Amino acid sequence: MTDSADIIADELDSPEVLGPVSVGHREKLAAALYGRRFEIFITLLILANAIVLALLTYKYDTQSQAGQLSLLMRLDLFIVAIFAVEISAKIYALGWKFFKSGWNIFDLCVVVLSAIGPAYPLSIIRALRVLRTLRIVTQVKSMRIVVESFLRALPGIGSVLMVMLMMMFIFAVIGTRMFGHIAPDLFGTFHDSVFTLFMVLTLEGWPDIAAQVIPHAPFARAFFVVYIAVNSFTVLNLMIAVIVDAMQSEYEAEAEEEREDMIAALKALKVEISEMRKQIN
Repeated sequence: MTDSADIIADELDSPEVLGPVSVGHREKLAAALYGRRFEIFITLLILANAIVLALLTYKYDTQSQAGQLSLLMRLDLFIVAIFAVEISAKIYALGWKFFKSGWNIFDLCVVVLSAIGPAYPLSIIRALRVLRTLRIVTQVKSMRIVVESFLRALPGIGSVLMVMLMMMFIFAVIGTRMFGHIAPDLFGTFHDSVFTLFMVLTLEGWPDIAAQVIPHAPFARAFFVVYIAVNSFTVLNLMIAVIVDAMQSEYEAEAEEEREDMIAALKALKVEISEMRKQIN
């Protein structure tokens, strides 16, 4: 995803982005909206909204508690209004370039979904307002890098996941055939075996599962040892390696962009110094 700060640095300088009349006004507005102070303010507002949403999950039965509920609901609507004004101001400041940043689109979708939630009676739609908390990701650079790293790692994760599911399928078929009559509640059917092997994959409570099978089938020891060694240790570690590699690549790409920005700034400074020397001479 394109960082919003890059839009300010790379594209707001162009007159065709903002128009010939109000270039300066929109540039100043965009610089303020993407400035450090305003980002800190929005981050604190998101955290405050998360606390309000958590408090709204409690029941308020008495009359005094009803007043507290009303206050929380008004505060929630006030924060939504601020978010809506913020997004509107960013769209006004950047124009259609606002939609060039994936994080801006993410912010817009979250605000729209969370804003329309209270307008509907269905609790599942009203619950969408909790999505506002996700906006903290767009405000914290390190969290953005983590999300981008995860998105970059998705193809590799998908490949590893397919291997994991394939191994689970093979062992589920074997387990159903070998232990279905011994522990029908665990391996009686294919889907029972899949769920049992998923529990074994988490390494939580698998000794209890094995204890129900091993007394009747001693060779089950090899079954569980091989499955845990392959799926839990090897495949899961491969998935972690894919994620770590993607995160390292993302940090390197971020560092490379910073180096390029510094080089561009130095070149611009060098040109300015050369022009000043020419004027002096």
